[in-house]
Amino acid sequence: MIENDILRDAADLFGVTVEAVTSAMRHRQYADARAVVCYVLCSMRGMSTTEVGRMIHRTHATVIYYNRKADDWLRMPMLNRRGACAIRELENRYKDQKL
Repeated sequence: MIENDILRDAADLFGVTVEAVTSAMRHRQYADARAVVCYVLCSMRGMSTTEVGRMIHRTHATVIYYNRKADDWLRMPMLNRRGACAIRELENRYKDQKL
């Protein structure tokens, strides 16, 4: 499933495990990877915030927060260059995949 591939690739880009991304831990690299996953799944795959939340063990409100955070990174990459680059990398990698 493409959604799982995106989750795995985002974890790899941040040098963490998928389990860490879906865990309750709040380390920055885990939270940043979660934000990237949320943004890519909602914007490119058209998944609802509830579906994405279930996938990463969070509420839909948290997914909305992560989407706004990632959107800020894309508008102002100096906030988190690594996050913005990860989003662009995943968008390029999965742009030809059908919805």
